[in-house]
Amino acid sequence: MSVRNNGPANEPGPIRVTIRQAGNLNPLPDSVSGEGWTCVAARERVVCTTPSSLAFGESLPIITMDTKTQGQGTQANSLAQVAGTIEDVDRTNSVSSTAAVLQRPADIAISKCATQTMVAAGDVVTYRVRLFNRGPGGAPDAQVRDALPAGLTWLPKRSDPRCAEEIDEIVCSAETALDAGESTQFVIRARIGQDVRGIVTNQIRGSSSQPDPNPGNNRARATITVTKPAPPTAAQRPLIKPPAVISPQGTTDLYPGPVPTNADQIARVKVTCRPIVSSLRITPRGDFRYCIITRRADGSISLTVQAAAPVSITIKVTAPAVPGYDAMDIRYRYRVGLSAAS
Repeated sequence: MSVRNNGPANEPGPIRVTIRQAGNLNPLPDSVSGEGWTCVAARERVVCTTPSSLAFGESLPIITMDTKTQGQGTQANSLAQVAGTIEDVDRTNSVSSTAAVLQRPADIAISKCATQTMVAAGDVVTYRVRLFNRGPGGAPDAQVRDALPAGLTWLPKRSDPRCAEEIDEIVCSAETALDAGESTQFVIRARIGQDVRGIVTNQIRGSSSQPDPNPGNNRARATITVTKPAPPTAAQRPLIKPPAVISPQGTTDLYPGPVPTNADQIARVKVTCRPIVSSLRITPRGDFRYCIITRRADGSISLTVQAAAPVSITIKVTAPAVPGYDAMDIRYRYRVGLSAAS
């Protein structure tokens, strides 16, 4: 702070400045000094005096004071009053007050983990991120930022609703200010690309607008190992629906040879295949005389079987490899009743 004589008379001295602090400032400063000034701190105030005179229009050396904050508030107030030996014609400018809003530091820290360390390509990986405020001040706008590794696609509908995509990052923001000692958790889910393999490391960072006394704990990472997708099982990708007895329409294949003219008993079985399978090899096995296989445009397959008695038929379906699936064999066994031939 500085002291100036605005006139019209000269001040012969001595001159005294009294300083009081309030709000979240310590009543007594750590240090106070000024060239030509003698300062004493006592009774929650600081008194600085100088024997120097002060001519009209001149100023005295500046008084510098260092002080610390106290408590959890954010207000800092300081009041200074100057007086000389002659009467002050304008006392309104003999008092000066200063108010400030303090920024209390907030130590933001994060931790991150993946719910699975081994994930197959094409599957979904789940990351859980916890954001801490270790104080001492509050964090009004704490957030985390996640730049997903290449090959991972963010799933917004399956992630925390407080997360949004900004350019090349996923930004998750706390709904309310985090006071010292509080924390919040975010869930981020992403799908792994079919071509991704090996170790994938995802790094995330936390921040707030408050000064951070320990930025070293603002980052965390989670590592997963991406493996080749497992071939689908019959339960995961059923190729054939349960059969139903119907009449055949048309013929494409015949086992084991020409249809005998004295056919006595015939059983008919319908098998419907998924449209994804465009080419199947069907091999019926059992105690029958012949079997007619009919392939239809809607993807269904009809089997007409002639046998002398009710028969158990094993149908082997060989599905070729298609994109995303390996070649596979599926066997179905049916107990088929017979009806008189028409």
